Amino acid sequence: MNTKIYSKVVAGVLAVAIASVGIFAMPSATYAQGTNPPTTPTTPTAPTKPGGKENYGEKLLERVKKNLAEMKANLAKANDVVTKAQETIADAKSKGKDTTKAEAALATFTSEVAKAQVSYDAAQKLFDTHPGFDDSGNITDRDLAKQTVTDLTKSLRDAQQTLAKATREFQKAAKEIRGENKGKVKPTATPKP
Repeated sequence: MNTKIYSKVVAGVLAVAIASVGIFAMPSATYAQGTNPPTTPTTPTAPTKPGGKENYGEKLLERVKKNLAEMKANLAKANDVVTKAQETIADAKSKGKDTTKAEAALATFTSEVAKAQVSYDAAQKLFDTHPGFDDSGNITDRDLAKQTVTDLTKSLRDAQQTLAKATREFQKAAKEIRGENKGKVKPTATPKP
């Protein structure tokens, strides 16, 4: 019976692992300016990136918006895993099973998901206020926009890395628990004809 319970926990962990694949696809850095800033200043009404790309600020904010949506979905999946694992542990506990290690692993995972949520919330708040950009995504203050993008990138990266690490650690703990309990379940006898 222990194997069945822990298999449910492992299945939940695998769901988070699959979700975390999307997390790893997030870009690691996004900058308001390229590596070679323009030699002549551009006007806020017609922002360009070196190389002449128009509406760079708008495209940049759209990319950040997409990354925020992906992180929000990944955090929701992680919270679903927490809920399912809590239910599984409660069920095992009600049947008199030792759930100490599972509870510890879940507590650590839950704490890390909460940290990732804080980083995500900071990024979302910054995105909502978008200092240095107007409501259309045009750059109004190049230095402030650059700082906004730097801060957004850092917050999203922190959220992604925290969630990815928590997922790996939770998977590892679930695998260890499952391995420890593998030989403890006695097979049921098959009926003889």
